[in-house]
Amino acid sequence: MQEPEIRRVTGKREFKQFIDYQYDRNRADARWIPPLRLGEIDKLTPRKNPFFAHADVDLFLAHRDGRVAGRIAAIDDRLHNETHGDNVAAFGFFEADDASVSRALLGHVEQCGPRRGGELGSPTRAGGRAHGRQRALGAIGHRRSLEARRRA
Repeated sequence: MQEPEIRRVTGKREFKQFIDYQYDRNRADARWIPPLRLGEIDKLTPRKNPFFAHADVDLFLAHRDGRVAGRIAAIDDRLHNETHGDNVAAFGFFEADDASVSRALLGHVEQCGPRRGGELGSPTRAGGRAHGRQRALGAIGHRRSLEARRRA
C-alpha cells in the first residue's frame, strides 16, 4: 500500500468527491444516519453560508491506490480570532480510511492550516462563531493544540 497523497480541492469534481466520501465510507454502517447532501453542499458553498464572510476554508482529499482515502478541511475563522484574541485555525470534516491516512491529513493541515503562525485547534465544521460554533456545528472535543493531542 502506497503513502497517501494529499491534494487541495480545486474544482467541481474534487468538491463532489469531498462531499461523497463520507457517504461512501459510512454506507455499510447501519447506525450511521447520513446528513442531507444538499445541506452538506450548502455548508461548504461560500455564497450560501455566511460563515465564509469572516473565514477561509481549504478542503483537502487524501488519495491512495487510485481512490479517495480521506478528507479534511482547514478552517481559519478570522472573526473568532479577533473576538477572542486567538491565533487558532481549526479543522473539520475529518474522515479517513486508516491511521496512516489520518496522520497524513492532520500533518498536512498542521503545516498549512494556521496561516499566521498560530496553533491548530479543535475540530469543527464551517458555519458558526465563538462558543456557538462548537454547539451548533457539532464540534468534537475541546480546544487544545494538535501537539497536546499527540502527547496524550
